[in-house]
Amino acid sequence: MKNTYLEPFIKEIDKITSEVNSVFGSLTANQLNWKPSPEKWSIGQCLEHIMVSNSKYFPMMNDLVEGIKKRTIWERLPFYSGIIGKMLISTIKKESRKVKTFKVFMPSKSEVSKDIIKQFNEHQEILKKMMYKTDSADHSIIITSPVSKYITYSLQDANTIIVFHERRHFNQAKRVMEKEGFPDNK
Repeated sequence: MKNTYLEPFIKEIDKITSEVNSVFGSLTANQLNWKPSPEKWSIGQCLEHIMVSNSKYFPMMNDLVEGIKKRTIWERLPFYSGIIGKMLISTIKKESRKVKTFKVFMPSKSEVSKDIIKQFNEHQEILKKMMYKTDSADHSIIITSPVSKYITYSLQDANTIIVFHERRHFNQAKRVMEKEGFPDNK
C-alpha cells in the first residue's frame, strides 16, 4: 500500500464489523430499536448514523480516484485545513465529550429493520473498497467536509475521522444495552 496508515485503519474497520456482529447480531428488532429515552438513539440508529455519515464521503472519494475533483477556494488554505482536521479528530477521540450531530448525518429513520446488521456489514465492505481505491491518491490532498464547504481537512484526516467516529458510535450503541429497561431477548 502506498498510504501505509490505511492498513491499521482497515483492520480496525474489520474489528468494528466483527464486534457489531458479535454484540448486536442476535438482538431482536425490538432490542435494536429500543431507546433509553425519546431524544436518545437506539442501537440501530447508531449503526445507521455510521453508514449515513461514511456514505457522504464516497462521492468525493470517487472524484479523487477518477481525477475529476476540483479544488475549492477553502481547500487551498493548507494551514486552516490542518487545524480543522486535527481539531475534529481530537473532538471525536474524546468519547466522554457529547457532540451534537450535524443534520446531514442524522439517521434517516426512527425505526430500523432487523437486517440493519446485514446492511452494516455490506456498508463496511464498501467503505474498505473505497479506502483501497483511494490508495493511489495523495492523502495529504485537502477535501471538503460533507457538513459545510467551509470545513476542510486532508483525506488522511477524513479517514481518521471515519474510523474514530465508527468506534465512538459502536461504543455508544453498546452503552444502550447497559441502560436500565433494555428489553430481554424475546
